[in-house]
Amino acid sequence: MSWRSEKTYVARIGGIIYKNVQLPIVCNGSPMLKITRSTETGELGLTFLVFNEKGEHIGNVENNKISFSDTDSYIVQIGLKRQALIDKKNGRVLCDLKFSIRPSDPEVEVVAILFSEGRFPIILHPDRSKFGKANDNTPPNISGLTLTTAENSEACAVLLEKENAVYLLGITIENFKTGISVKT
Repeated sequence: MSWRSEKTYVARIGGIIYKNVQLPIVCNGSPMLKITRSTETGELGLTFLVFNEKGEHIGNVENNKISFSDTDSYIVQIGLKRQALIDKKNGRVLCDLKFSIRPSDPEVEVVAILFSEGRFPIILHPDRSKFGKANDNTPPNISGLTLTTAENSEACAVLLEKENAVYLLGITIENFKTGISVKT
């Protein structure tokens, strides 16, 4: 199957809805997720690295296909329009991909743990996203916000420095070239 770069889509990546954002999450100039579309089926594809809560690289997602090598520690569960990478020891879902059933839903929804090269954690929960924060019980810094600009904008919606951790809830980012850029 052939895939091409895509920037016209709707996806929920963690708790953030991205609409037509070419680079949803970037760390130090490098995209943390790659967005593609199948030239044959029209399916939206995501490619990214999967980490455990310790920041250890444990697998990959390439155009929505989860792969990993440690079959003693992890398992992939596949369901109708859904697949998840699960830690066998504790049942923790480390990556969950859910694909649209209804046209009104985002094309794909992603739950995962990402880390930049500088070990900056990006926690993508189903309803919220935490950048630089993990396992704390503080309330969201920003919630219920929509950031939008003209189509084909070259702008970045949110720029974070390493010391500026943020917890986002109910955010939509639309038409920016870059959704969230982190500099560590």
